[in-house]
Amino acid sequence: IFDFDETIIKLVLPWDKSTGRIKDKLLNLDPKPLEQYQQNKISFGVLQNAYVLKFGEKALKLFLKNNLLFEKEDLKEYLRNEEMINLIKNLKDYEMLIWSSNMRSTIERILNELQILDKFSKIVSREDVKLLKPYVEGFERLYDGKPKANYLFIGDSKSDKEAAEKVGIDFYLEDYFNVPEKYW
Repeated sequence: IFDFDETIIKLVLPWDKSTGRIKDKLLNLDPKPLEQYQQNKISFGVLQNAYVLKFGEKALKLFLKNNLLFEKEDLKEYLRNEEMINLIKNLKDYEMLIWSSNMRSTIERILNELQILDKFSKIVSREDVKLLKPYVEGFERLYDGKPKANYLFIGDSKSDKEAAEKVGIDFYLEDYFNVPEKYW
């Protein structure tokens, strides 16, 4: 199982503007999680989970619409992790999956550009789950009953590592983009 952003590629996005379209709505709901995010105390995923846990579908719909526009309109480029891309291209006899907090349209477009979309049998993206990692709903959508010893989650974040631990699978920290200290 691969994470996407900052594992296979790194999306070059203006993260300081990630909540700009919905800032006022978030402030009206509860300013505290937004303030923590703006102070770099929590990640964008943790921010989303905080609001969805407290406000349910209302917050989920807000983030789904926001994230789609953010990734569609503000994403101008991405950086490639060539080693990981080559690994994916050359792995044989392994089923490969994606578990990502990004939108499906972004994931599929970039994997297609990298000519590796067909390597993945299943993708769980932002719109497929209510709560992001470290919550395990994404894994539950990927899990096919095979022994968990057959799974390896390759990711870049504390949330990725915690999710792997919660479901009882091995984890490999991919630090190509030098992010292991982020939110740890």
